[in-house]
Amino acid sequence: MIDTLKLHLPQSNTIRIESSQAEKISVTTKSNVGTGEAQLYPLATMSNGKYLDGTKAYLNTDTFQLDLTSRGAFLKFSMPKVYHGGEHNIYPIGKGGASKVFDKVEQSLADNGVDLPYPLSSEHWKVSRADLFNNALTEYPFYAYNAVFAMLHGKRLKGRQYGGTGFLWSNKSRQVSAYDKIAEMGVKGGVIPKALEGENVARVEFRAMNSQAVRKNLPFSNGSEVLSRWGDSRQAYTSKVQDLVFRFDDIKDAMKLVQLAEIEKLKAIKASGERYYLPKYIKMVGVVSMLEMFDGWDGIKTAFTELYPDPSNRNREIKKIEKAYFEASTLMEGIEPVPVAQLYEELKTKLLSEVA
Repeated sequence: MIDTLKLHLPQSNTIRIESSQAEKISVTTKSNVGTGEAQLYPLATMSNGKYLDGTKAYLNTDTFQLDLTSRGAFLKFSMPKVYHGGEHNIYPIGKGGASKVFDKVEQSLADNGVDLPYPLSSEHWKVSRADLFNNALTEYPFYAYNAVFAMLHGKRLKGRQYGGTGFLWSNKSRQVSAYDKIAEMGVKGGVIPKALEGENVARVEFRAMNSQAVRKNLPFSNGSEVLSRWGDSRQAYTSKVQDLVFRFDDIKDAMKLVQLAEIEKLKAIKASGERYYLPKYIKMVGVVSMLEMFDGWDGIKTAFTELYPDPSNRNREIKKIEKAYFEASTLMEGIEPVPVAQLYEELKTKLLSEVA
């Protein structure tokens, strides 16, 4: 259920660095803009008794990312990726697996000369970021659900599409991300499990981006609670994703909002004096996307009743869309678009009711 976990130890100088392995640590030093003096902080304690001084220090491996700063130590890692030996982070892990991940990360730190003052499973390590996720094995490729994700407006979140394979709703403290997991692995690398070869995998994540967001939205706030309240993470994920994005019991409620927005867009193009504004609009969104947004021909006819009070003008413009759709359909090898409501229900059911 938890993918990325970022832990914070307020006093980084309680961390001990083996002097013989100190060269693995990258140290950066910045100067004060006003005085020009170097900004040096005791970032960690060396085994020889001296401090590791600098503005910031970091150690990145395949297992973890460790940052030592004046605000403390920040340790970031992917729990399922560590558990699966660095091959992938697709499958969620259980509480027992999470405990093993903590042990593996601690051992990896020790192998790199980093000795922690407290175990990761203690209350001393505060959670400063956590990404919760679920996967859905979908009937169709991710792009087939673009119309669904495009109409979902995150509550108090700003949404955007990226790369054609993902959507993000975010503010400074919280994010919900939906993307094609297999396509992402193709870009970032990783071993796709044989059981998922040829499958369509949609992934949706809820991300608490800072410690305050963690405390307000998740059932845990430190390393100890990550394990003791592991079972509560599932309910927290379901609650947040449903509340922020999949909050419509009936997708038609979302469709109405989208249709109103599209009508206003058409009115704006028409009012701009654009002579061929309808072809311009069709090119802008694509005739198939337009059909999906308006939930079929009945939705388009209803919307155009407002745009074209005169029946003859209205029918003429709808004929243009029908012609464009026919031409587009010939390029789609006769595949009919799946109703948006059906796609929405599939995603909502699989992401909020199942663990893939």
